[in-house]
Amino acid sequence: NGVFFIHPSVYSDQIYIIKTNFPEGEYILIENRQAVLWDALLIQSGVLLYHIDETVDMSKRGWPGQEQKQWPGNGEHYRISLIQADGSFHMERGTNSGDNNDFWGKDTAQSLGPGPIEHVASDRGIYPNTNSY
Repeated sequence: NGVFFIHPSVYSDQIYIIKTNFPEGEYILIENRQAVLWDALLIQSGVLLYHIDETVDMSKRGWPGQEQKQWPGNGEHYRISLIQADGSFHMERGTNSGDNNDFWGKDTAQSLGPGPIEHVASDRGIYPNTNSY
């Protein structure tokens, strides 16, 4: 609990990791990416959050509303997934390879925190969230 400061990754190797309330091998990484130096060509500056699950193989794919897959309860999800601020899951769906709405920042209208506990995804689900898969 509290307020934390994270240096831009171009100036520091600082990254936050959240393991609390996740099973072994699953966690969230938090990185501050700013459009300076070698990141100067980034389409946006802000915080990026990655949901990591080391327990799944690299061939798994999944996202909310995945046809007949009942995500996330089916266990099919990417090993490394960017928690996109816009909640559109463009990268998982293959719509694009990332856009400026994926960054979390002061202009991000979306909030992030735990979602409702669901074993089968539904239209009532709140995504993105910080729940374990």
